[in-house]
Amino acid sequence: MRRLGIGRDHGKSLQPVVTIGGQTLKVPPKYKGPDQKDRGRFFGVLEIPVSGELIKSDNKFSISFPEEGCHVSSVALEVVEWLPL
Repeated sequence: MRRLGIGRDHGKSLQPVVTIGGQTLKVPPKYKGPDQKDRGRFFGVLEIPVSGELIKSDNKFSISFPEEGCHVSSVALEVVEWLPL
């Protein structure tokens, strides 16, 4: 996973637990964009580094938060394959 878009009620944790292939990823606490305190709900995108070694053809991933009340708007995985010249 490279980018994760989420919506959460203000005051709830913005720090998800993300796993891919059974491995828990280190999720940086910095989101793209402003804190959106003037909106009814937080909506933002988090960039999560993923090691290419974790990517398999049959990966399963999970996203969870300590409290209920989240929606995931998008999940994007960027795969770069280096081929010899």
